[in-house]
Amino acid sequence: MKRLLHFAWLAFVAFIVCRTASAGTVYGPSGLILNPSAYVPDAGSASIGASTFTVDLPGADKRWMSSTIDFGVGGKAEAGLTYLRRSGGGSQSGFGGFGKYQFQHESASGPAIAVGIDFIGGSLKTTQGYLTATKRLSPADALNPFTLTAGVIHVQDRDGITRHDDDVFGGFNLGIAPRLNLVTEWRSRTAGNPKNGSGAMLMYGGGKYGLAVGFVNNGASQSHEFFIGAGFNVSTLD
Repeated sequence: MKRLLHFAWLAFVAFIVCRTASAGTVYGPSGLILNPSAYVPDAGSASIGASTFTVDLPGADKRWMSSTIDFGVGGKAEAGLTYLRRSGGGSQSGFGGFGKYQFQHESASGPAIAVGIDFIGGSLKTTQGYLTATKRLSPADALNPFTLTAGVIHVQDRDGITRHDDDVFGGFNLGIAPRLNLVTEWRSRTAGNPKNGSGAMLMYGGGKYGLAVGFVNNGASQSHEFFIGAGFNVSTLD
């Protein structure tokens, strides 16, 4: 039954197919894989997304599943809801929301800068706030757009563990073909985790639909594990 449910979830994720411009992170807000960027969705847009990956723990693997819905607010902000579930060796879950405000728009001379907070209650309680900056380093008409993201995040709680830690993170998004991007990221080791957080994925977007596949370690795992994420833009401003 567990294998069947796992297969059904993967099939669901692959079918719903992440937004091309701003894929949702595991904890909800748009960004890389684990960490947020400074970009926000277009005003009036609404998207749903899902992702899943494995955490390789001594003696037991745990399957992470994340489902989100988010909204673009006024062209300067983003808000949404996130549901997390961790299964294998006992199930845990959490539900909450997130918000991001972009107080500086990107310009030719400077990056977009945003602040945000994630809060998830339940047995996977997560409370964290961040400052993040994102800058497109390629010309506007470049065939292979390149954006760089860097930031700092204060982690009060994450995944049901009290951390009291500050992490730094960074990553980039590189267009390698029409509608196909390479996304990589790195995050410093959070208190209580054995590893740094890091990952790489290929993200394909076709209009309202998108699909991302790659390998990720959220810092709690002993190794990088397969990741798949997907989303659907419910409403767009064409």
